[in-house]
Amino acid sequence: MCGLDPSQASIRHAGRPAEPAQGDNGGSAPSGRRRGIVPRTPAAPAVAPRGVWSRIIAVPALRTVFAACKEGGRAMIDREMLINAFAFNLAMVKRETAGLTHADSLIQPPFHSNCLNWTVGHLAENRNGILKALGQPPVLTDEQAARYGYGSEPVTCDAPGVVRLEELLAAFERAQEGIAAGLRQVSDEALAQPVRFAARDMTLAGRIFFQYFHEAMHGGQLEILREMIAAHKRA
Repeated sequence: MCGLDPSQASIRHAGRPAEPAQGDNGGSAPSGRRRGIVPRTPAAPAVAPRGVWSRIIAVPALRTVFAACKEGGRAMIDREMLINAFAFNLAMVKRETAGLTHADSLIQPPFHSNCLNWTVGHLAENRNGILKALGQPPVLTDEQAARYGYGSEPVTCDAPGVVRLEELLAAFERAQEGIAAGLRQVSDEALAQPVRFAARDMTLAGRIFFQYFHEAMHGGQLEILREMIAAHKRA
């Protein structure tokens, strides 16, 4: 457990240490404010906005959906659109991790969350599952996938089983080719087959889209973790 406080040993959600008791603000932080969050100050300015919205609508597949919605119509999400959406997530992850080291990825957030190493590993594990579902070669070993899967222990230091950040990012990027190949090859009949995933009944197509959503959710956390790492290094 790398010296993790025993009181945080129980897992509430995929790799995340247990939350403090309700109402616990550490005894010193003002009520309603989370303890440990580094405030933005003139000496530690925030990163300039990156124009995320303009980047989103620049993706051709997503632009088609937005245009159809604007016109009051409906657009089906086809295979190429979903492949492009996964590619957008890849670009987002690469942007938010650019210049970070493996040591950076192990810095622990001062709030209730996982470190960047676990989050990127979980993203790679999520794609690994998509590849298997589509009959494509995995990018992680079973041991690596288990280390970063749902309910796994938090990554709190460079312990045995923790994969280096650069290896996790490489696996995440390699998975893009397999996802594209798998989506182009899988039949409509296979996509319509019922599956059980995440304690839900759905089709294979529904599972893949659910995992796309899951990837986008965790990918969005990387911007906050990057800011946290920068604040930690400025302190």
